[in-house]
Amino acid sequence: MQHRRRLAVAATVVALIGAVVAAPAARAEDTSGASIAYSDLYLKLIAAFPAGWVLDSCQAVLGVTGRSGICSATLVLEYFYPDGSFGKMPWYADPASATGWSVEPDSCASLTDAEYLLWVDYDNFVNGYADSGPQLTDEQISLYGICWFMGF
Repeated sequence: MQHRRRLAVAATVVALIGAVVAAPAARAEDTSGASIAYSDLYLKLIAAFPAGWVLDSCQAVLGVTGRSGICSATLVLEYFYPDGSFGKMPWYADPASATGWSVEPDSCASLTDAEYLLWVDYDNFVNGYADSGPQLTDEQISLYGICWFMGF
């Protein structure tokens, strides 16, 4: 997939996004979590990308801020958060949080190396690189596919 073939994030991209993310957001008046403070960057991003995620955070930031630059980041799905930062999991309103929101737990974090090797064997079989492969459940295919994608 295209995701696997891109280069790692360049220092210029990190510096650009870091500078934009570092801009302070308005503070929530209620620290009990009832109110969420949305950064200017988040408001621009959600207006341009209502789904709440992008495949190229660098291009998205450049596009909504009107800045120019070169993006050489790996293309991956990234959610944007109310504070203007990015991450791989969606966020949700959380009244128990001081910010009023939290990031969903990463379902991929608990996967093992053995499960990854199982996915590689399955991926090779499905793509015609092996004569046989493991039998996976629909749940395994869905989870592993989200966490590790499927190669060519």
